[in-house]
Order: sequence, then structure tokens, then C-alpha cells
Amino acid sequence: MPRVPRCGELQAGMKRIGDYGFQFDVPLRDFSDFHETCGDAPPFACGYSLKPKSGTSVLDISWGSSEAMKVGHVPIDPALTDSVPLEKRWITDDMGNAVGEDSFGNGDSGRRWRRVGLRGWVTAAYGSISNTDIPGYREVPERDAALFDDVISSACRLSGGNP
Repeated sequence: MPRVPRCGELQAGMKRIGDYGFQFDVPLRDFSDFHETCGDAPPFACGYSLKPKSGTSVLDISWGSSEAMKVGHVPIDPALTDSVPLEKRWITDDMGNAVGEDSFGNGDSGRRWRRVGLRGWVTAAYGSISNTDIPGYREVPERDAALFDDVISSACRLSGGNP
């Protein structure tokens, strides 16, 4: 079961992004685009779209969205439910309390997808931005998925109280 520890010191060559009590460390050497956006209407969701230097996919990390409003609710695109395997697991904090849910799977082509929802309205999801793919979150190549998984696995909680 994955665990989200308290945030430590930021390492050289990394950029820390996030809000609502959760942060993610992004290795600058691997990503070419850090596109930050904020909505202009309530609930004022904000976030980053991260594109790897060597890939055509995108990792979206957002906060303030109603999609991750509560633990146990990670929306899954119906097109992904045919993935084999489809797995879900709880994410806990240092005390063993559930703070989120992680859903992931592999498509027939060997490409991967992942959705993470963390308490505090934080979501992380990856999908392709290739012109040949269907718009929205879809499966990504293994090399992009590995980079995105490293960013997602770097999630940490701010030390100033519970999110």
C-alpha cells in the first residue's frame, strides 16, 4: 500500500509543485514544459500540466477540483475500465490513515494509465496529448509512464497540520 510521508528538504535539480497540503517533486532534467493553469470560475481549480522532454504525453496535477473532493472517489474514464489489469489501492499517511486512492492499469497495447486522488482536492492523472489519440486521458507509453510514476510517488504532505 503506498504511503505519503511528510515533505522533506527539496533536492537539487527538482521543482516542488502542489497545494492543499500535498506537494510533488518534479525533476527539471526530465520535463520540458511546466504549464500552470487556474480556472476563472468557482471552484477555481489550479494545477500543472507536465510534458516530458522525450515524450508526447502529459501528467496533470491539479488541486481545488471537486473530482478529488473525498477519499475513495477517483473518477475512472469508462474507456479505461477494459484495461487488464485494473488495480485500485488506498494511499495512507505516516499514521496509517487513508488520504487517497490510486487506480491504474495497462491497455492491450502495453501502454499505461493512472489516476490518483488525494484528500484535500488534489488529483494526478496522466494521458496522451498526441494528435492521433482520442482527447482526454488515455494510455501513455511505458517511458512516459515511468517518469510520471516517479513524480506521483514523490508526493508528500506539508508538515503544518493535516490537509
